Amino acid sequence: MMIRFGCPVPTILIAAWLLAGCGTGAGPVSGVLQAGAAAVVITPVVEPFEDLDGDGQWEDGEPFSDLDQDKRFDPVWIAGFGSQRPALGVHDDLYARALILVQGDVRIGIVTLDWVGLMRDQALEIGRAARRAGVVLDKLIVSCTHNHEGPDSMGLWGPLGVSGRDDDYLDWAREQVVAALSRAQERLVPVRLVAGAGKTENLTRDSRLPIVLHEDVVALRFDSIVDGDPVAVVTHWSNHVEVLGGDNQQLSADFPASLISAIEDACPGAVGIYWQGMVGGLMTPLGVELTDEGGNVLPEDSFAKTERMGRLVADVALSALENGEDAGTDGRLAYRSASFFVPLENLELKLAGLEGLFERKLYDEKGRERQPSEIMLIDAYLETEASVIDLGKVQIVTVPGELYPELALEGPDGETFYQDPQDPGADFYPCGCSIPIYHYMRQTPYRIVLGLSNDELGYIIPRCQFDGQAPYAYGDDEPQYGEGFSVGPDLAPLLNTTLAGELQALAARQAL
Repeated sequence: MMIRFGCPVPTILIAAWLLAGCGTGAGPVSGVLQAGAAAVVITPVVEPFEDLDGDGQWEDGEPFSDLDQDKRFDPVWIAGFGSQRPALGVHDDLYARALILVQGDVRIGIVTLDWVGLMRDQALEIGRAARRAGVVLDKLIVSCTHNHEGPDSMGLWGPLGVSGRDDDYLDWAREQVVAALSRAQERLVPVRLVAGAGKTENLTRDSRLPIVLHEDVVALRFDSIVDGDPVAVVTHWSNHVEVLGGDNQQLSADFPASLISAIEDACPGAVGIYWQGMVGGLMTPLGVELTDEGGNVLPEDSFAKTERMGRLVADVALSALENGEDAGTDGRLAYRSASFFVPLENLELKLAGLEGLFERKLYDEKGRERQPSEIMLIDAYLETEASVIDLGKVQIVTVPGELYPELALEGPDGETFYQDPQDPGADFYPCGCSIPIYHYMRQTPYRIVLGLSNDELGYIIPRCQFDGQAPYAYGDDEPQYGEGFSVGPDLAPLLNTTLAGELQALAARQAL
């Protein structure tokens, strides 16, 4: 299948995109890379209660432990899957894991949270709080693992018509994230970057046609030049963090918890970090059969399966590093970042915004800020962003949501992985597909697409495969899952266009 140029984007979107700001940074050709890392707990307090009627919900009159002494029961709503799923306890802690990279005059921070996601406004506030605390960064990226077993950090998973956010918890968690960044900054040391690449087998599946799997693993280890000890180990992989399923009521980081535990056991003193990848499409562990070391099938939605999956991914990452290479030689740390406007066309998400289930700034077609109460009266736009980072032989792009792999992957001969020929049931037919992001990235085995970064706009679906209206693709009587949790069909072409421009500009700058 060959690359095809995308459908024309409406002129108003191009105009909105041109209103976007852009930031750049490039370190000197010479200069030692420094890295610092830290991990801080961000687990919310869960108030135990006696579930007298056994329905998994707290009802008036059921005794509870008032741990914060506010004389009311404070539920922690778990995000992902269905709404109104209260936490009954904590299986394992959730973390904010921070990595700061410095070379020359360029300072970049990347934080990963064991959350389902966060809005751009939340990421910007974390950045402001970090600056007030004395954390000096040119660019901060706040990414989420897309954890479906943690608290509702966005507001969409509470009781019907009620936000699932706990603003007191989010304020406290922001302070914890800043603490992680501060500690990482204090721990900066000169490092050597080792990178390795590998691939898992049959640990994920694609629940939506066309079937496009991406099981590549990129592992990075930052070793102190001073004493040789590892400072941080990063594992980049693509899979929904939902092994425990939708009935679990124990807070957990899901499979990244055991993945990181295995990494840190093998690399004492290092901070283990999981970077989420392309999970749209839908990359999921649900329905994947796993066996233990004795060949026994592990139960679905179990902690045993969750732990096993994390350790299997960790094994691939550690093996990749054993065969890794010095990936920082003659490289320099550099970045570019651009913001752009995206039309919010999803009616259900508009209604959620109108009801106050989530909070973020709203704009009109001219990029002017408007009131949330106007969301149903205007052509509403959201501001988001994307970044590109060069780190020696490693290249990173960030995306503000759950990217379908087709939008990034490209074969060695330029082949793409879109449905070809395009299904006539697609909403925009005939329509070409966006040039994949890999087309503009450097030809390195260490390409990283960092998902859910500085925003969560839901599924980023190829416009040529967007299928929310009848007749549906593949002759189905109903749409496939995805469009209901996407801001709209124009996000993908706008994102790919933005990243293409930033990657080309960064390459030109690096060539100087």
